[in-house]
Amino acid sequence: DGWAAVTTSRRFLRLFGSGGTQGPVIWLKGDPVTMVGRGKTLAVIYHDTQPLQDGTQKLGFTLMEGLTNRTIASGTVSAISPRSTLSWAGFSDDSSLVTLDSDGMLSMLINTATPEHLEVSGWEWTPMLDTVGLRKSTDDRFWPIAVQRGKFLCVPLKGGTEYPDAVRRPVTSTVGLRMPLAKSIAMEDTMVRANVALNQRHFFNLTLPGNDEEAQEEEYEALCGKVDKVVLKMFISTVESGKVHRAIDLVHRLRLEKSFEIAITIAERLNQNALCDRIEDIKEQKFAVDQEEPNDFFSGDPSSQTQDSVESNRASPDLSREDNVSKRFRNGEVSEEENEPKRVKKNTQPASKTRRPNPFAISKN
Repeated sequence: DGWAAVTTSRRFLRLFGSGGTQGPVIWLKGDPVTMVGRGKTLAVIYHDTQPLQDGTQKLGFTLMEGLTNRTIASGTVSAISPRSTLSWAGFSDDSSLVTLDSDGMLSMLINTATPEHLEVSGWEWTPMLDTVGLRKSTDDRFWPIAVQRGKFLCVPLKGGTEYPDAVRRPVTSTVGLRMPLAKSIAMEDTMVRANVALNQRHFFNLTLPGNDEEAQEEEYEALCGKVDKVVLKMFISTVESGKVHRAIDLVHRLRLEKSFEIAITIAERLNQNALCDRIEDIKEQKFAVDQEEPNDFFSGDPSSQTQDSVESNRASPDLSREDNVSKRFRNGEVSEEENEPKRVKKNTQPASKTRRPNPFAISKN
């Protein structure tokens, strides 16, 4: 199940199977800059256009599956700070594409689809760590190694050194990811990053399933519980401080149905009855199952109407009477009763249950 990828100076991307079988040759949209792979995924970064006048690189990327050559995402690498260039690219432990620019900004490519609407998929770059605030001097740098378990593994470099010493074993350091949020409250950064990581895990589990899909689903449910636990902690402190609108925002972040029950219990204990009702409404909207059957009559497809409705229309007394009257008209046999104005019988049935004549039914006569 292995694969290999090669880019050439002619902007060719060549893919090979583990046995040496060649796949299709793909044109890149620009000169290749770098490419990285992990598991089944391959990312190729190339020059999109000429750099700006201040030196900012303009790059593009393609994220694909190495074995099947299926494109997962493509677009522009917008995660480049002004007057900066790309320094490093790699994959995190959850198969997310990560980049680091020369200004020290670590960014991640995330999927913006929600678990409820995975068909509405989009990709955006988001900053995950600004290493400028971690520097003790302007000459300090961080040599990237990997991003795993929500931490940035790197080698700190001091005194303007650009590369680790190859003679001695470098001393590594781990830095926790921290998004540059605007005046965030306690645990808000943890909640946002946890939701991002959870959406990423869920998306890649669906698009690139492993050998044990049931185990992946169980792992996802367990991670949902951990994320909801963080959200509920913030929910308690928010309700205690009287910020009801912020509490409702947090309720929308919950994922499991039992977490909504816990939130309702918390609101009841804090005498927030109106908030309880609001949480109930949100819960019903999130987990309600639409059991209404579609009305095939108005679908515009004659074949979609059921046979029962066709037979009922053919056997309708009103239609049979009209057919008999039309026959008598043709034969010249019009009785006085039929010349009298007909009384319209008021329909006492609800409008939703009234059957309309089938415009597509073929009369036997």
